[in-house]
Amino acid sequence: MKKRIGFGIKFGILIVISFIILFPLYIIVSTSLKTQSEYYQNRVGLPAEPRFETYADVCERANIPGALRGSFTITALSVAGQILIGSLAAYAITKTGLRRPDLWAHAFLMPMAFSAQIVIIPLFTMFSSLGMLNTLPSVILIYVARGLPLSIFLLSKFMITVPAAFTEAARIDGANHFTIYSRIVMPISKVPIVTLVVINGMYVWNDFFVPFMFLHGSSWQTLPQTLMIFQSAFNVSWPEIAAVTVYTVAPMLVVFLVLQRYIITGVAAGAVKG
Repeated sequence: MKKRIGFGIKFGILIVISFIILFPLYIIVSTSLKTQSEYYQNRVGLPAEPRFETYADVCERANIPGALRGSFTITALSVAGQILIGSLAAYAITKTGLRRPDLWAHAFLMPMAFSAQIVIIPLFTMFSSLGMLNTLPSVILIYVARGLPLSIFLLSKFMITVPAAFTEAARIDGANHFTIYSRIVMPISKVPIVTLVVINGMYVWNDFFVPFMFLHGSSWQTLPQTLMIFQSAFNVSWPEIAAVTVYTVAPMLVVFLVLQRYIITGVAAGAVKG
């Protein structure tokens, strides 16, 4: 009886949490399918007749394809740089005879205590003097540096668990460090890599501050920037703003749902090993 009561309480708590999380998403999607007048008459209920024409309209007016190109390019290059540099650093920490690799892995978490806003003025001054404002490299370099602490930590914690017999056997066969890294360690590091792709990718995709500061007026607009610009325009209805929001949220939501099992496994592994 106690088990049933406990299960019922846990199930009820999960239902409440799910409702709190999903209700805003429901409001955004339902609003995007209404007309402006219907939205003011019925803000919470389902639309009487779903109006998908709004998506086609805002896609052209807000230049959604261009924003998708900008967000995808910046996210892909930033995450690729984070994983490449982070994996090389993690390999050097764990597989080259460095003492206390776990201590070094934790030390790399320290920069996460500082936000990008703290160093925004020095970064802006530096990129301005280098002529790199309103260019992709400036934003990508910031995101790579921002994502390296978590990348190095998770990959180091995983690589520590890779049996030394694997690397020793490869060395006996004449393999160098690069061969061991590329052909042995990286192929079996799928779980932490996918975890980093999702976690760091969601951060870069959803970030507004860095592109706003360093890509202001550039052709490489991101979806959060486009949402802000579209929302500040005149004669824009709430259903249109909701439709642009759906365009912004949907790609990362799909990626998260598809790869969520890797996130749970990777983060749990890092927490247990830490």
